[in-house]
Parts: sequence; structure tokens; C-alpha cells
Amino acid sequence: TKVTSNVQPNVGDIFTYTVTLQNLGTATATNVEVTEVFPNNISVLQVTPMGNTRFNQTATGGTWSIPTIAPGASKVLMIIAEATSASVAYNTVTITHSDVWDPNSSNNTARTPTDPQQADLVLTKTVDTARPEVNDQVTFTLTLENLGPTAAQDVTVDDRLPAGLAFVSAKPAGEYNDSTGVWTVGTLAAQATEILTITARVLEPTGAGPVSASTNTGTARSTTVDPNPGNNTDRATVTPLQADLAVAKTASSSRPQIGSTFSYTIEVSNLGPDTASNASVTDQLPAGVTYVSHTATTGSYDVGTGVWTIGSVTTADRPVLTITALVTIGNSGGPVTNTATVTSGTWDPDETNNTSSVTVVVPPRGVIVGTDVGCVTGPFVRVIDPDTGANRITPFFAYEPEFRGGVRVYGADVTGDGIPEIITAPGPGRPGEVKVFTETGSPLPQYSFFPFGPGYTGGIEIAAGSVTAAGAIEIVAGQSRGGTVSVFEMTPGAASPVASTPSRRLQPFGSGYLGGVYVETADVGTFSGRTQTSATPDGIMELFVGSGVGIAATVTGYNAQPTTPAAFNSFRPLGGSTAGASVARLPSSTAGTADKLLVSAGPRGGSLVETFSGTGSSREAFFQAYGNDRAQVFSAAIDETAIFNVQGLLGTVDGVQKSLSPSGAGSATLPQSTVSYP
Repeated sequence: TKVTSNVQPNVGDIFTYTVTLQNLGTATATNVEVTEVFPNNISVLQVTPMGNTRFNQTATGGTWSIPTIAPGASKVLMIIAEATSASVAYNTVTITHSDVWDPNSSNNTARTPTDPQQADLVLTKTVDTARPEVNDQVTFTLTLENLGPTAAQDVTVDDRLPAGLAFVSAKPAGEYNDSTGVWTVGTLAAQATEILTITARVLEPTGAGPVSASTNTGTARSTTVDPNPGNNTDRATVTPLQADLAVAKTASSSRPQIGSTFSYTIEVSNLGPDTASNASVTDQLPAGVTYVSHTATTGSYDVGTGVWTIGSVTTADRPVLTITALVTIGNSGGPVTNTATVTSGTWDPDETNNTSSVTVVVPPRGVIVGTDVGCVTGPFVRVIDPDTGANRITPFFAYEPEFRGGVRVYGADVTGDGIPEIITAPGPGRPGEVKVFTETGSPLPQYSFFPFGPGYTGGIEIAAGSVTAAGAIEIVAGQSRGGTVSVFEMTPGAASPVASTPSRRLQPFGSGYLGGVYVETADVGTFSGRTQTSATPDGIMELFVGSGVGIAATVTGYNAQPTTPAAFNSFRPLGGSTAGASVARLPSSTAGTADKLLVSAGPRGGSLVETFSGTGSSREAFFQAYGNDRAQVFSAAIDETAIFNVQGLLGTVDGVQKSLSPSGAGSATLPQSTVSYP
């Protein structure tokens, strides 16, 4: 008989054949020979004949010689072998000689099968999205094949998800243990294939910083030997997308004036390494400024939510949003901070540059007040709070304190820094020197000039604005005794910033007129020559001249862009009074709307304050500022809801009156504007 310790060893396993020779007869058998034929799928390591026997081994087997074997006795031959290849073969032994006759030769041969096992498992792993977004789900597909030649037993695949991934689900359900990371397959037949899918979520890294790649490794194992273990392992790497977005916010003016417009510019950049998806910026305008318009190089801006939807941003992109805002903060001004924050659907490794803020400081708004001719006080200049009348700055004398000719005042930026300066001109009785002071009253002597020469002492009316071209900085001077109006260009930063000669010169009421003029600038529309082409303001101010005493009150509007200014409108306000007509700009509280004009009466003109469009001759509104109709009235305005009036020559009422509409509603003297000064 012949038995084997393992009929199906794995290739490479060591096992044992046991050959047993028995004498079932009644006589002793002598000189018995047994021929052993080894199968071709093993390698014999050791042959051990037991008892008084011997074995003569050959390359393919050998002969086992037994000198004698008594009736009922047994002899044993032990063969230790190693399985070398996966194929079924038989180990055969045959009794080939005995000196004693064997009456039953049918049991003289025995054989046992040897069927070594090996299975070439191949694991292939893929992922559906190698570059996902953080928090997206990815699906790994594991394909396990058995290339044979035999079935693989007790097959498992080790596939524990690495850091950065969280298990969501697996299919087929129940075969994968997400706690241990083991996919239990069991027996896998030769040429069979099994597939497992594992869905995982890409995790955010702990805290801020870049996100790392996650490599998922799977390894197939079996109790059956694998002739090619090099293909038992495969990997799939997930490298999450990340993009370092940065936002920068600037303002076109650091000190925008109340009622003016300025621009916020928001620029987004992508410092990489990947393209950012679904990028957006939140920029809700703060209190103190109001949206006017915007432009965006890409995407769309929702005014209501303050969200600028951009979309994808590559490392080469520089999307820009520009928001134009109107300064609507109260008269006290103050800081206004605007913040922009950029986000996207792609992980940002550095959020410290995702927010940018810019703070503009809005100067408080003030009303400039100067004394008129004949006042007991010299040429005193005050800047008062529009709501209370309290001084905004320390009052100062623009000219010699003993001078009693009065001082005309105007506020405009003539130095190009975006901050209005205080412009003054003397009344009659001293050389007509125009001066410029800072917003706090410090003199800027380089801007002082004599528009009509140092010998002229008849008094000067002043205004300022861009009358010849958009962005031009110009002062307009008119003679209080005479009839000439001149426009002088300013060049900030130059050694002599005031032009020595006027760029425009006109005599609206003829060369023989000497009753004086009042001047003002206002943007009442868009003009070409004498023709208004649009009612929309274009940033170029029109020049308005009001008549002085001696003729019926007349206001004439000029387009000063031509070298010879073109008159486009002339009208008769104040019921034909001959006491003069001072003019003042009436800005609109609505952005993009044209200015209007206030026309105020001269002495004995009934204290009238009238409103005109500037392009027509019909009075739109009026009110009597003071009951005393003898006094001259001077007016100025912030907008339709803040009109300021003072009495001039022949006046008896102290302080500054504020009216809340062009019809004079709510007129009252500002309580702190009546303080007496030297």
C-alpha cells in the first residue's frame, strides 16, 4: 500500500509518501524487490528504508530491496518530497520480484495521486477621480483575477483606507470589513474574477494647511501558493485639488468726500497649484456708502447679496471687480471699512490671504462762512457743522483783521489730493488776492494769485470746478466792480501751480458793464457748443454768471470747453430785481443726476431764494429766506435737503439758516452758528 501525507500540497510544500509491504501468505518471501516510480511534479529530498531493507535510488525512482519478509510481517519505506509544479501525477510502486511464488499478483501495485496547488492571483485597483475636491466622494474599484492553474483557497484582500479618506460604502455589501480593511473572498476558481468597489469621502486636513495625497493599497492573499506574488498588490492614489486664492482690495480715494463717488477695486489671484472651482467673493458694502455701479472682468455681481460669482480661476487669471460707491455717511464723517472675502469649491491651504479690508476716512462735511462787506468783524472764515453750526476748525482771518471789505469763500480741491481746500477772495477795498488754505485753515501761499492784477481793489467773487475739460482743476474769478470773468488752471505740484494767464476770459454783460458779477460752476448736463446733447452730467462743470447791481437780474450759463465759451442759456430770476443775483450750485442727492441752481436776491430783493434747472428759464421752487427784505442773501447747498443761507449787506440776523428743501421747508437757524467773533 502507499499513502501520502498531503494529496494537494501547495507548490513548495514538503510532504511524505509512506510505502508499506505486507506478506499476506503462509511462507516467508525472500529477495523481494519493489520498484518505485516518482511523479514528475515533485523533488525527492530523502528516502528512508525501514528495517533490514535497502533502497537504490535513480533519477526517476529506484528499487527497494527486502531480503526476507515473514508471513504476517510488514516493511516500510518513507519518502520525503517537495511539490514542484501544479499538475496531477501519481507515485507508483510495484512488486517486481520475489523468490517465492505469489498466488495473487493483483495487489502487487499501489499508487497515490499528487496534485500540487498554486494560483496566480492578480489584483488591479483604479479610482474614478484621481484629482477630486476635498469633501467629494471617490470610488475605488478592486478587480481580483485568478490566472490559475488551480483554485485559490482562503482568499482575502487587505485594503485599509489610508489617512485622508473616510469609508462610505462598499459593494457587494458584507464582503468588506471597513474596520479591519479586509475583503473576504474565500475560494476563487481558476480563471475566475471578483470585483469590489469602495466609496470613500475625501477629508479636510486637520487645521489649516495643504492637503496631502492619499495612496490606497490593496494586497491579495491566499493559503494557496502564488507563483507570481509581484502582481498581488496594486495602488491608487488620490491627490485632492488645492488652490491658494488671495484677494486684494483697494479704494480709489483714501479720504472721499461726503456726497462724492469713489471706487473699490477687488482683485483675485490664484497662487496655485491647481485651478480653483466655483470661486466667489462676498463684498457687501458697509453703512456709510451706497452702491452706484460696477464692472467685472468675469462673472457677475449681485448687488443685493454682495456676492461676486466668478467660477473657475486658474493660476494665470486675475479677475477684477470694480464697485463705484456714493459716500452717504452723515455730516460728521468718519472711517468706513469694507471687507472682501474670497472662497471656492477647492481646498485653500492658506486662508490668511482670503480676506482683504480697506478703510477710507471720510472727512466731516462743513459749511464755509465768510463775513460780508461792512461787518463789524474783519475777513473772518469759519467752517461749521451742517447740523449744529459748531465750528469744525479754528476760525481764522483770511486777510488783515482790520480789513472790513468782507471775504468770499468757496470749497474745492485745487491741490489734487482729493481733499477740498478753502478758497478765499477779498471784497472791495484791498488788492484782489485769491488765497488757498488747507481744510484746517493753514495757508498754501504757492496757490495765492491776483486774477485781475495787484492794482485791482474792487472785490472778487470766486468758484472752482472742471469747466474746460473733465479732471481739470480750475478757479473761476469774477469782478465785484466791473464785469470780467476769468478762469485759471491749477497744476498741483508745480513750482508755480497757478497759471499766469487765464485760459478763458469773458464779459457776459458787455465791456461797458461795471455792476459786478457772481460766478458758480455746476454740472447740468452734457453739451456740445451751445447745444445740450444729454441731461446726464458728464463730469465737466458748466460756468454760470449772475449779474450784479444796475441791470435786471440775469443768469447766463456757458459751456466753457470751447476757447470762446458758448452761452447755452440765459434767464431772468428774482422778478426782474436790479439788486443782483448770486448763484450757487444745488447738487442732487441722487447719483448720476444733474445739478440745479440756487439764485439768491441782492439787497432789497425780498430775501428770495429760487431754484432753476440751469438749462431752462422757469423757476422750479422758491422761498423767502428772511422776513427782512432789505438784506442781501447768499446761499449754498449740500443737496436738496440741506440748503444754507446767510444775510449779507444790510442784514440784521446772526447765524446760518438751514432749509430742508428748495421750498424752504423746515428753515431754522443752526443753534451754534450765532456765536460772536472779533
